[in-house]
Amino acid sequence: MRTSLTIGSLRAIADLDPHFDEWELVDLAGWYGRPSILHDAEPIPGQHGFLPPTEVTYAGRYVYVTLRKRVQPHQDIRSHHWGEFSDIRIGVPYSMTVEDAAGALTTDVWLTEAPDFVIDTVEWWATVTLPLMAPDPRKYGPARPLRISATPETTNGLEFPLFEDGFLSFGPFDTGAGFGAGSFALHNHGSIESYPIYRVTGAIAGGFSILTDGGELKFAQTVPPGTELVLSPYAGGRAVLNGVDVTVSLTVADWVPVARGERRGFTFVPVGTASAGAELAVDFREAWI
Repeated sequence: MRTSLTIGSLRAIADLDPHFDEWELVDLAGWYGRPSILHDAEPIPGQHGFLPPTEVTYAGRYVYVTLRKRVQPHQDIRSHHWGEFSDIRIGVPYSMTVEDAAGALTTDVWLTEAPDFVIDTVEWWATVTLPLMAPDPRKYGPARPLRISATPETTNGLEFPLFEDGFLSFGPFDTGAGFGAGSFALHNHGSIESYPIYRVTGAIAGGFSILTDGGELKFAQTVPPGTELVLSPYAGGRAVLNGVDVTVSLTVADWVPVARGERRGFTFVPVGTASAGAELAVDFREAWI
């Protein structure tokens, strides 16, 4: 399978036969390597070396994408082909997907400076290099949606929230505890931790909690009918209700990731009654570094 690249509306394919219509993907410098490590290096007082780092993280990922295509001699080459990049602007986030034999992985990138555009008037190639930076260095697999009804269904006197589709499994937790009503598990077969994003639609009276081993998300406000509440660990950990920041009502905010290779259990617990159609939707993607 030939490697392909998509950034916004731009698409390129590796090892493409030379012609005038499509961009060939020449290089993806920085995509397959690991980004640099960040840590606080504190010197040992009066000695050589440093104290052990208390926190080690990855820096943002820098990717340099090189594309080329055949051009017609004597045409207004620069203006003709530059128009294909007019919607890729500095400082604007774009979703970039690379698909190869291992599958399709996606990350959000920013153009850090103007593309380098070169015309070879001997071989008649147009070559473009896009300098990109991914603030989040992780590369994400496809979304695996999970939906849980907030309205319990009664069967023989027992009430169970309904599960619909998704990357979900039932059975014992790794700790040996069993799943209860409203519980689900997420698996991360990737090489680095990944965080779920939660979307709750109302109405749910009094709020709800999402529980997991070592953490809790508690939203202490009614989710009105016909609205969507988004709980995301990104951008500092926010709660947004129909576009309005309501983080003040997120009274407990333990953002617990699903570690690499981990199968982690969660439980969704509405505080009050929920109307028909109220549900929790979980957006989760496995991640690689």
